[in-house]
Amino acid sequence: MIPGDVLEAMDILIAAGFRAYIVGGAVRDLLLGAEPHDYDVATDATPQQVIELFERAGWKAIPTGVEYGTVTVVHPETRRRIEVTTFRRELYLGGRGRKPVVSWARTLAEDVQRRDFTINALAIDRSGNIVDLVGGLEDLRRGVVRFVGDPEERIGEDPLRMLRAIRIAAKLGFGIDPASFEAIRRSAERILEVSWERVRDEILKAAETPRFARFVELLAESGLARYVLPELLEMMRVRHAAKGRHRGESVYEHTLDALRRLDEVGARPLLKIAALLHDVGKTLAGPGEHEHFYGHETAGARIAEEVLRRLRFSSAEIRYVVTIVRLHMLPINLLSQGIDCERIARKLIAKVGELAPDLLIHAYADAGDERFLQIAGRARELLRVLSTRPLIDGRTIVAAFPERKPGPWVGELKRKLFELQLETGIDDPLRLLEEALRRGAIDVETAERLAKTLRRTA
Repeated sequence: MIPGDVLEAMDILIAAGFRAYIVGGAVRDLLLGAEPHDYDVATDATPQQVIELFERAGWKAIPTGVEYGTVTVVHPETRRRIEVTTFRRELYLGGRGRKPVVSWARTLAEDVQRRDFTINALAIDRSGNIVDLVGGLEDLRRGVVRFVGDPEERIGEDPLRMLRAIRIAAKLGFGIDPASFEAIRRSAERILEVSWERVRDEILKAAETPRFARFVELLAESGLARYVLPELLEMMRVRHAAKGRHRGESVYEHTLDALRRLDEVGARPLLKIAALLHDVGKTLAGPGEHEHFYGHETAGARIAEEVLRRLRFSSAEIRYVVTIVRLHMLPINLLSQGIDCERIARKLIAKVGELAPDLLIHAYADAGDERFLQIAGRARELLRVLSTRPLIDGRTIVAAFPERKPGPWVGELKRKLFELQLETGIDDPLRLLEEALRRGAIDVETAERLAKTLRRTA
């Protein structure tokens, strides 16, 4: 199962008298029958020796992390990138964002002791033999994530390992060794020693898996949510009315249901983040049971923005999530009004453009109604075949009414005409005005002014 170019990299090291092992997540994935995303090779050759050996063999060698013993080598034909790392010991001096002091080790046994979890500390030699020095095979067989050695020492070296433990457990559908889990619970506050950027990256990696809902559960059960996402604890205290659509669920329980549906359909990671926060505005109602949460989507958008800024998400990511949260009730409301699926798809495209399918998938996750998935599919088709540029834009509207100050009325008129454009498939602006006038969407004066402006600028 090991690719030929990876074996070739090992052969280059072995032919020069060095040892070489495939290590880390690739070994775990191979043993689980999954295809590894990348391969790491551990060796007793120093970084400089690795560079010289591979360049002599015609490979490209990139010193991506020589201070940590890592050289990325690139196969001359397949272009596969393989990280070759010197056996090493690590000394963590503590402190927020601190990096370990690294020294070279002589044996694989020394190198393995610095690794985080037993299932990530397995190795494979050139003959395909598995080298297990810490009980990783048994933990893999039992489906358990366990720290190598003393759990609190491993956590103390890098507290981010607590988040990694629950992410890997969720991703693989594994449990967490009781002693390791208890150490996480005792040490949860230490996650505050880690930069928010690294915390964000772990959350996004978890959202890429098909078990993000389980990750969120473990985040709460481990005590890490109190420091990483305290809003989850507030969601637990607020319940929906027993007679309503959510059957007395807490906001937290409903959120997990939504995330499970998104996991099932393979939704994009950022949409899962939006679902995680979509009902956070309901927490403003306070603990207890509530029948109505008026305006929760607006409040939720504001809180979601605060959460994502704290977690150092990018401006573009924040805009996406906040838009989904702010508008997440729109598809549900349109369907409840009896509007047909085709018109819902077109209305949402007119309002949010390419975001429409994701907004509809979120509505499915929120309401559990599979019709939203069908509408999302139709929205994708429409986006492929229709022009998504308004035939009559805001600049034309402003030019047609020079005596009026620009304001919300411009966007409302543009949206109304764009929605009609999408609904009818009309591709000529003058014909669009005629249809809008015929349907009563605009008055005669507006139609005439816009037509005159269009002819003047044609």
